[in-house]
Amino acid sequence: MEDKLKILDESLNYFFDKKVVLFVGAGISRIAGCYDWNSVIKNLLNDDNLFKDIDKGDFIKSRERNNVKIQFLKNRYINEGKEKKFFAILREAITPDPKLYYKDYIPFIKSLRNINPFPIILTTNVDSCIEDSGQLGYEKIYYEINDFVIENLQEGSIFHLHGYKENFLSSLFSYEEYRNYYEKKSFKEFVNYVFTNYCIIFIGYSLSDDELRQLLNIFNKKNRIKNYILVPENEFSETDIAVNKELYDLYTIEYGKVDNFPEIFSSWIAKNFKVEPIGSVKSFSTSSGRSVK
Repeated sequence: MEDKLKILDESLNYFFDKKVVLFVGAGISRIAGCYDWNSVIKNLLNDDNLFKDIDKGDFIKSRERNNVKIQFLKNRYINEGKEKKFFAILREAITPDPKLYYKDYIPFIKSLRNINPFPIILTTNVDSCIEDSGQLGYEKIYYEINDFVIENLQEGSIFHLHGYKENFLSSLFSYEEYRNYYEKKSFKEFVNYVFTNYCIIFIGYSLSDDELRQLLNIFNKKNRIKNYILVPENEFSETDIAVNKELYDLYTIEYGKVDNFPEIFSSWIAKNFKVEPIGSVKSFSTSSGRSVK
């Protein structure tokens, strides 16, 4: 197979110096069968009593941001006293398909274990697919705003920036929730430090969150440490790629068809890191010290 990730070799010294953050997006959870935003929105629109006045096809195709669409749909559900149904649909969205989870997802997560030293993970995913796989042995899982501090940026840590199953009802799904959260001073300081001092590698992430893009622009570390984003072919236009590089010092790596990503990234890992025997796996604990199985 053609080495489509050759340019990513430039990041290896940062891996060995423990200066890499792996930024994991929804595309990775989709390997496990979790829903993408379009699927969530389609399911929310299925209540015909709430959306008789909406052209569902037009709504889905709209270029409006997903968190704005979710805000609109959430308001409808709440106004009609169907808040529980709204959150039930969202919970279903972050629940993996058992067949895909064991067939495709866990082997991919196992391949990540060969990265040594293993990087800190930041993710916008609310699901617990990574932790429940039992493969990476994280000692700390951070998901509360007060946990996003520089002192917690240590090997063996994972940060769920938009929330986690443990605080599901306060996780970020809608525009209003995003806006309020991203304006918090402590959150900005945390993101500033990460994007200034680490090499960020985005996987399974389309950079569609405008709030994060704005922070990337503010904390542009041009001429310092490069960032990389791995995307399927035709995901970004030539303009997108140029803007990402100029504004965010973010280098786009097109790896081919989306379904090939697990194999391609696993091959890159196998080529560049010594494969260690699989040993015992530590239990997870949340930032409050509770075990997560």
